[in-house]
Amino acid sequence: MDHWPAKATLAATTVLLSGLALAQPDETEPPDSSPPTVRPEGGVIEPTVIAPTTTPTATGARAGDPILPDGLPSGPLLREGTFLVRRSGALVRASTGEWVIAFQPGPEGVGLPPMVLLPCAETERIESEAEGVDGPVAIEVTGEVYAYASRNYLLPTMSRLALVEELAGRTSAGPTEPDEEAGEEPDEPESFADPIPDRPADDPRVLELLGELERGHATTPRRGVSRRDAQREAQPATAPAQADGRLIVRKRGRLVRLGSGQWAFASDTGFAGAEPGPIPLLPSSTLAAIESAASWSGEALSIEVSGRLFQYRGRTLMLPTAYVLVRASDLNPLR
Repeated sequence: MDHWPAKATLAATTVLLSGLALAQPDETEPPDSSPPTVRPEGGVIEPTVIAPTTTPTATGARAGDPILPDGLPSGPLLREGTFLVRRSGALVRASTGEWVIAFQPGPEGVGLPPMVLLPCAETERIESEAEGVDGPVAIEVTGEVYAYASRNYLLPTMSRLALVEELAGRTSAGPTEPDEEAGEEPDEPESFADPIPDRPADDPRVLELLGELERGHATTPRRGVSRRDAQREAQPATAPAQADGRLIVRKRGRLVRLGSGQWAFASDTGFAGAEPGPIPLLPSSTLAAIESAASWSGEALSIEVSGRLFQYRGRTLMLPTAYVLVRASDLNPLR
């Protein structure tokens, strides 16, 4: 039997398939080196070369702005742990006794929020210099920012004061003429790095903060205390005051409320160089967390607290930085 027609058909099919293969485009051909374009009508976007990333810069930032961990500008409140270095402002005394620093508002009213000075030895020195001064007092301060109850507090470490009118050159005696014979320039106070608010008490944010402080004192619950606790609360220090910032690590005790409604820490063993009785706790985000824990555990909460001790007007206060709740099973009764 002759198979020639079958062989001829197979050969023709092979030639046809080879021609079709040669007609297909070469998939290994290198891509077009021209820059890709984005098609407005949509479709598949051609691959593009990703440019190296650059370090973001804060819009509107200037030298002297607070340094945050992410390097970005802050919101209405500064994050706890922010450091202010030589920032200028004006002191405003609240009717409740606290001192508030009013900073110069920035563009569109955005700037550093007003802050309450935390009680410490440096704050006591500031008060002693500012009290009784006739006229607005300017301050240039360095310190650490804390956050509590939707407001910022400042723990000052360094500061200097001056009269606002002296910084502006508006002294009551008028400008002093230089002594031409002696060739000396008049003594003028060194200008602060930042401008000082002209009318700090009229700043809406300062007025709002002062109102919050007044309402907070009016609504703070005052708890009944025993006569012994009241005597301990008012008792002055019986030993020389320790240096500010003394570190306390995992001190065990109880969380209690003073007669004024302020939270305090009653140590099981007391503190060296401090008056007996509970130690008031200073405002911070850690105190807010402790309050939250006490809201469901009740008062007389057993905890271990770490923090720093500060001196203010003969009293010792604690700035809590960490705490650990002590379970009832962890307490060993004394026999």
